[in-house]
Amino acid sequence: MHESLKTLALAAALCALAACEEPARLTSAPPPPSQSPAVRDLGLGGTTYLGTLGGRQMVVASINNNDVALGYADDPNGNWSAWTSTDGAPMVAGPSYLQGIGLADVYAINDAGDIVGLRYRLGAPASAFIAHHDGTIIDVPAPSAPTDPLDVGSQAFAINSRGDVAGAYVDAAGTMHAALWRNGTTLEELGALPGMACEARGINDADEVVGTCTSEPDGDEQRPFYWSEATGMKDLGLLGAAVDINNAGVVTGYAVYDSRNESETFLWTRADGTTMVAPPTGYDQMLPEAINDNGLFVGWCLTSAGAGRACAGSADAGTWIVSDFGEQASNILSVNNAGVGLGFIRMPDAPARAVEWHLVPPGTTDATSPVITPTITGMLGLGGWYTSNVSLSWAESDPESGVSSTSGCDNVVVDQDTPSTTFTCSATNGAGLTGQGTANIMRDATAPTITFTGNAGTYTVDQHISITCAASDATSGLANSTCEDVSADAYTLALGTNTISATASDVAGNVARATTSFDVQVTFASLAALTDQWVSNAGVASALDAKLSAAAAAAASGNQHAAAGELGAYVHQLEALTGKKIDADKAAILERLVAAL
Repeated sequence: MHESLKTLALAAALCALAACEEPARLTSAPPPPSQSPAVRDLGLGGTTYLGTLGGRQMVVASINNNDVALGYADDPNGNWSAWTSTDGAPMVAGPSYLQGIGLADVYAINDAGDIVGLRYRLGAPASAFIAHHDGTIIDVPAPSAPTDPLDVGSQAFAINSRGDVAGAYVDAAGTMHAALWRNGTTLEELGALPGMACEARGINDADEVVGTCTSEPDGDEQRPFYWSEATGMKDLGLLGAAVDINNAGVVTGYAVYDSRNESETFLWTRADGTTMVAPPTGYDQMLPEAINDNGLFVGWCLTSAGAGRACAGSADAGTWIVSDFGEQASNILSVNNAGVGLGFIRMPDAPARAVEWHLVPPGTTDATSPVITPTITGMLGLGGWYTSNVSLSWAESDPESGVSSTSGCDNVVVDQDTPSTTFTCSATNGAGLTGQGTANIMRDATAPTITFTGNAGTYTVDQHISITCAASDATSGLANSTCEDVSADAYTLALGTNTISATASDVAGNVARATTSFDVQVTFASLAALTDQWVSNAGVASALDAKLSAAAAAAASGNQHAAAGELGAYVHQLEALTGKKIDADKAAILERLVAAL
């Protein structure tokens, strides 16, 4: 293995200290930290043991902002697998989308649930992988690999919300290269400091990357670096290592002072440079492991005698010991934005146990409940109504004692119309205070319904047309409508196709448009029917009907000339009767209709 993979050696040392050798049998359960006055006095907001998979060994890895903790452990038969724990619940084997990965270590999980780790194969170097939450597992590519199948070819240490991965690979010549994999697939080499080999350890959502470069070939000197697309690789000017960077661009790591065999945490930004944070009183070193977006960093602190304790810190509060109640060792390896730290505690003569700490600076008092903020996303219509699918998410925060538990705060998608649905999210902080947030969602994505009834489709001129238009809306209610009923004698409308239209809108702003059409036709029979209605003398009407009947017979036989003659005779007689046996306006209508035959 490449000598510069100091992080692997450090991880192995931590593993040995924490859990990975064969532990002595547990003779008595350690007292829960939440019941220890020493722990409470240190300002903890609450401590939760995450249990086991039934075996005696475990490793903790990472916790995301959805409070999903990740690690790997053995079962009663000695078989190792990944585990997760959500909201402090006991760990369970999984997630399911890691099934089939084979022997592997897991290192980090992002908020989407994508996991990176190291995959082992017989006869080939171990290599990095990404297990996406949709079940897709891909190997992180490297341009070359070591020739020794027992070596590590590539490592993926961190993954951001975009699915970009920070890590390193070792080429066939044994040289290590710091690497960024865009979306886990496209390799971008980050360069190196002069005479050094480098590995990337942390990445934020802006694809700013940090890590450590180690001198070649002796490995005696380590220097932290920062990389961005704009700056390239930048030496931070310290001896030590950079381990993480948050979304505010704050880098954390440790600086080593060989002259006094001590180390201090450093914080670095492009704008302000380096700020040193001393370890707690009585401790010689603090080795940070992670930093959240609020500037809270976590790790472990060491005395000159080698006692290691979980500790935390910030630029404002300094550093403090989180756990000190007689354990052999404790450490915090990851922290999310709610201040929940994931680590382990190992009591003397007992296996290590995974723990979540709800981190609170010492001396902090918290008299306020958590703040809960809903975020509603969707197409907003009128009057507070949404006219599309609506997504609801929650943000719970408590800067004093952190959020220790939540209820009803899962993300929700409202994909059905509802006049009003209220959702409630509750959160409890480390001081035991509970806050509640509510969100009321009204969804109407359905336009009003417009219905035409009574349309026969085809009418002759002697018929009456009666069509009803009705508009309605089932959810938000009808706001306005242009619906009008049709009630008319067919001869009053244009011959041929007639179309009527209507629009309607609901309170939410959805608009519906609808039409219906019908045909008005004139026939010899319908014209005769109108003649009978309007000619006051039955005998005269019968004479006119006879001419129409003769015209119909001639047209049916194909003798259009004879038909035209009969219709002409009809019109001449009609004109002679106008004002005497038939009103002038009615006679005009009959003449218009005759012309259409």
